Amino acid sequence: MSALERSAWGLVEDAERDVESISVDELETELADGETTALDIRDIREVWIEGSIPDAEHAPRGMIEFWADPETDYYKEFFDPDRRYVLYCNEAGRSALAGERLAEMGYSDVAHLEGGVHCVAGGGRRGRRRSTDELQEPITHPIGTGDRFAATR
Repeated sequence: MSALERSAWGLVEDAERDVESISVDELETELADGETTALDIRDIREVWIEGSIPDAEHAPRGMIEFWADPETDYYKEFFDPDRRYVLYCNEAGRSALAGERLAEMGYSDVAHLEGGVHCVAGGGRRGRRRSTDELQEPITHPIGTGDRFAATR
């Protein structure tokens, strides 16, 4: 097999140079102000299993360009090129790439969550994944302690 000219994580590194990264604390502050939309770009199965930030909109990475474009039949009303969006995924790779695409489309105020949704506030450590037995228990999201970040299903 031939070597790739650019790796997936190399593309992410390039995107991160162009897309603002914000911390969990910064996201919490922005969401409290009500002027920012958190945008979960993970696959719906990830959201079902792991939960999501309350009041976040969901647009899967594979459809985001189509859902964000008012000229397509797939357009979703929660997209507005003048609104502030903070995208997130599990580890911040997909969110950086998707943020770059939205900016290229004309969305003027896009950022992504540094470290992804599994980043634990105060330490930058990865969150623990839940076991199959735990999936029936109430879910608490690992990215913060305030009510704003209590995960929902």
